[in-house]
Amino acid sequence: MQKETNQTGDYGYDIAEIYSDLRNQVLRLNADEAGLTGTSESTVLAALMEIGYPEGSATVVVVADGSASLYLSSGGCTVGAGAYESVQNVAKSFIKQAQQYLPIAVAT
Repeated sequence: MQKETNQTGDYGYDIAEIYSDLRNQVLRLNADEAGLTGTSESTVLAALMEIGYPEGSATVVVVADGSASLYLSSGGCTVGAGAYESVQNVAKSFIKQAQQYLPIAVAT
């Protein structure tokens, strides 16, 4: 596992490589590769919500097709929660909310 740091110093917990890999995969999501046809460059393909805890972090991931997952910095994850209709509906709602903020978003 790699130790990540920020400008103020050590986070204080290890970051599992799989966590970084899964997160980066979503951040680099390509509409065609993901099968999200009919989208434009101004369409939100995915949204992440990150939650920090003293012992680690959690990333909630939703994709425009209703997919939803939870990644833990410790390496644990729940993938495919969007198979449940109730989760899929919330995921799609999250994407719609994210779409509203796209005009003021800044690329980093």
